[in-house]
Amino acid sequence: MAAPAAAGPPWPGCAEVDRTLALLGTARLACGSLRFVPLARVYFPTDSHRLDTTARSTLERAAAWLRGRPRLRRVLVVGHADARASVAYNEALARRRAEAVRDFLAEQGLPPGLLVVRPLGELRPQDISWTPEGRRRNRRVELFAVEALVTLGPAVPLPA
Repeated sequence: MAAPAAAGPPWPGCAEVDRTLALLGTARLACGSLRFVPLARVYFPTDSHRLDTTARSTLERAAAWLRGRPRLRRVLVVGHADARASVAYNEALARRRAEAVRDFLAEQGLPPGLLVVRPLGELRPQDISWTPEGRRRNRRVELFAVEALVTLGPAVPLPA
């Protein structure tokens, strides 16, 4: 008789979530307790952290969706840059981009305490080509909604 198959993670993707969270410096409660929703991606011109009208429109829609999420626990605001400057400069630029997005979302009514900024600079390129279009795709901020899969009820007092 064959041995039973080893139990896998409670839902597909736990390993990928762990790798992403480790890179972002974020911890989670337990595999399967949180859901990560890729929400939006906005792009920036070279050496800029200013939000254009397209980015603002995208972020307004994202903010409206986020305001209606009762299980929302965090919004990860992850900043990126292309690799044309130094690593230190790109990380600082990625931070300014992520902070611009965070500030805009706060202006849209999201509680600032939910918005977590993580600058990755040039560490996670979306496009590894060195073409102008490839670099454009790397100058971005990505939003991830972190939602609880289970809502805990009110605390029950212990008997005296």
